[in-house]
Amino acid sequence: VEAADARANAAQAQAAAEAAAEVEHAAAAEEEPDSGKREGHNRALRDAQRRRAARQREAADLAAQAASLAEKVVTRAAAIDWDAQAIRTHAESFGRDRFVARIRAFVETHHEVVNG
Repeated sequence: VEAADARANAAQAQAAAEAAAEVEHAAAAEEEPDSGKREGHNRALRDAQRRRAARQREAADLAAQAASLAEKVVTRAAAIDWDAQAIRTHAESFGRDRFVARIRAFVETHHEVVNG
């Protein structure tokens, strides 16, 4: 969900930055006396606006997908009967002491196999 939100925010930020740069470029062209250049820049500005609108639609779609996914996750999590004691017991079985004991047992077993 966070990754989808980040992609949507990045897409919106990129669209805004590109549109701002293109508007500045077109505005500079407006000041030029050559009407042919001005028309070309106006066309470029319209194209940029269409691309920006398309990127904004894509960002909105990503945001909608993220919201839908979040809703599904919350709904599924709410439907689960969480047993706090079972979760705690399970988590405790993965402590440092157990890890060290399992590594030692593995090394001892494989040491004998390798060294005969």
